[in-house]
Amino acid sequence: MLPYRPLRSFLRGSIVDFSQKQNLIFWVSQVMVILATIIGVYLASASSVRNLVDFNELARVEKNYKSLLALREEVAFNNQLIKQRLEVILVRNEDGKIVAHNGKHFPELTWFIYDVLSKDIDSLELPPTLLVETSRYRMNLIDNIDRAKQAYPLNAMIELYDYTTEIESQLLVSFDNQLLRYEQLLAEKGASVPDQSVNSSPK
Repeated sequence: MLPYRPLRSFLRGSIVDFSQKQNLIFWVSQVMVILATIIGVYLASASSVRNLVDFNELARVEKNYKSLLALREEVAFNNQLIKQRLEVILVRNEDGKIVAHNGKHFPELTWFIYDVLSKDIDSLELPPTLLVETSRYRMNLIDNIDRAKQAYPLNAMIELYDYTTEIESQLLVSFDNQLLRYEQLLAEKGASVPDQSVNSSPK
């Protein structure tokens, strides 16, 4: 049977003999390395999560911006198309008052962007007021065009012309204001605004 030796005498001279200064320094340095590794991994993970969140938010804003800009351009194009047609077929007197018309044919309108967004669940992230107003504009425009094709269309054509002018100063301006907010968000995040910005979109 081995004779009993106190633990201190058993550890004396080994690497866990803390009575020796160099051993104590060694273990303290090892603990510091472990702590630094744990903290480093934590900070790296937190930074990765934060970067991922920022990237997803940036991608969301960019997609919303492009979708809204495309919808704005489609609304502006259709509105301008109808207004230009009315300027051709409406007859004005010397005082500029509309007194007659010389046709009831209107060009076909395209609603590709509107139809795509109406079926895309991601479009729910777009400002609901603009989506509702765009839907109302589309229905009103189609209804006004149908009335302008009836037997006595002059009054309906005048109302339609006034409506297209109203859209330019209200709905399209609301689009522009929201697009500018998106542009500011993109700029704050250091992202470049797409070349086709609200400043270059058709009026």
